[in-house]
Amino acid sequence: MSSLFLVSLLAAGTATAHVALWDPGMYGFNGSNNAVANYDNRDPSQPLRLDHALITSEWFGHGFQHLPPKDGDFMILPAGGTYHGEVSCIRSQTSYGRPGATDDLPEYACKEVDSLHTILNLGEETDSKWLGGCALAIAYESDVTKVKPEDFVVLSVNHECVWKRKVNFEIPEDIPACPPGGCHCTWNWIHEAVWADEGVDGLDGSAQYNLLCASTETTHTVGAPQVPVECLDDSSRCIKGAKMPMYFAQAEGYNIVTSNPPLYNDMMGFSDGAQDDILIETPAKSKRSATQEMDLIERKIRHHKRSPGRL
Repeated sequence: MSSLFLVSLLAAGTATAHVALWDPGMYGFNGSNNAVANYDNRDPSQPLRLDHALITSEWFGHGFQHLPPKDGDFMILPAGGTYHGEVSCIRSQTSYGRPGATDDLPEYACKEVDSLHTILNLGEETDSKWLGGCALAIAYESDVTKVKPEDFVVLSVNHECVWKRKVNFEIPEDIPACPPGGCHCTWNWIHEAVWADEGVDGLDGSAQYNLLCASTETTHTVGAPQVPVECLDDSSRCIKGAKMPMYFAQAEGYNIVTSNPPLYNDMMGFSDGAQDDILIETPAKSKRSATQEMDLIERKIRHHKRSPGRL
């Protein structure tokens, strides 16, 4: 059975522009001041680099944990379906830009191809071998002050990312319900090494999400995640089942060291699409008032439906 997931999102940043996944559920959706709508916000798209010498509490979550989304703003992840997202260098070049704006939204994630760190040129046919891939991951912890990097499990991967502004993530069907306060998720991207900035870039465009879930009965749980290993030349080495996001090129807290940046594709054993192998079947549980729970969530969505011009 499919489940309905509701998500609140978290992100942040530093120096030159890269890319972020934009959604009203972001922590830091308006940059450093949650009280003012900032349609030109670039903060979540800034890179996290080794030469910034960030400790774990600074790079994890991009440091925006103190800037939560507005009450009722959620990113909807339909279990067994597809999340239709938008990646961009700047909020104004997404559908979350200025109300009433008449300019056409760009086809690509950024208007400048340099920010996409690929050998491809805008207008060329997409070739995923020149892209790093990006991933959504989930942690079953509702308290943003308690969730840790090692709690996350990669949920979905898109090999043709980052490239076009519109990006899709297929969601596993039988992901279990979140705790009453919701879950957290991250968006993760590490770009190709040959197109890195001077120095070493790591986790270029990491974002995190608060996730609130209402689901029907499920007989699965998420397995304990392992750190991925490089296995492009030997598939027998690939980690089977649940895998952590890759934390790379940071002053501390990284979980992987490779000669080249690790990518969210076959290089590190990540298939394209929903990561169905993260699920472990468990004995059936009694149904937990699913109809009442879904009705409550739908009422919250109607009550908090985002109106034009909302912060």
